[in-house]
Amino acid sequence: MREGIKTVSEALRARFDQIAQLSAREVSFDSLNPEYQRLRSALIDAQAEEARLSARRSSLEARIAQVDARIAVLKARLAKAQMESDEANQALELAKNTYLALVQKKTDLQIELSSTQNSLTQVIAPAYPIYQPISPKRLLIALGALVLGFLAALLWVFLAEALRGEPRLKPGVAGGEA
Repeated sequence: MREGIKTVSEALRARFDQIAQLSAREVSFDSLNPEYQRLRSALIDAQAEEARLSARRSSLEARIAQVDARIAVLKARLAKAQMESDEANQALELAKNTYLALVQKKTDLQIELSSTQNSLTQVIAPAYPIYQPISPKRLLIALGALVLGFLAALLWVFLAEALRGEPRLKPGVAGGEA
């Protein structure tokens, strides 16, 4: 589009230069001269076209400047978004690696746990329910109390004897002979 405007502008400029190069003797200021009228009309048209194209060119250059500014803003936003995307991708990759490491560790621990359970504990006999009531064995308790009571009495006798303090008689010595 810029090149088209430039080409038209150059053509008009060439035509304007051609009109300007006419010498004074070639152009008489006679308003009746048809060549003069034609060239004057062409000059006015060319000047008007040049002014219109110049205004159009200025507006297009202003629009191009606005578009260039918008492109610069978008490039900056794109660079920022790309940087944020890279950071997010790095964080995602780190999270994936951490997750995979934790899953691997979990699997390793499950394998270790299952192998440890099988080697340390073995079921010797299966469990079965007891259908009889369980209560204290009264006969066993009474017998234990009787034996402990007898032992306590025997201990009492030995202590009483030891604390009494009377001299003992020696075997083989009669009562009054000393």
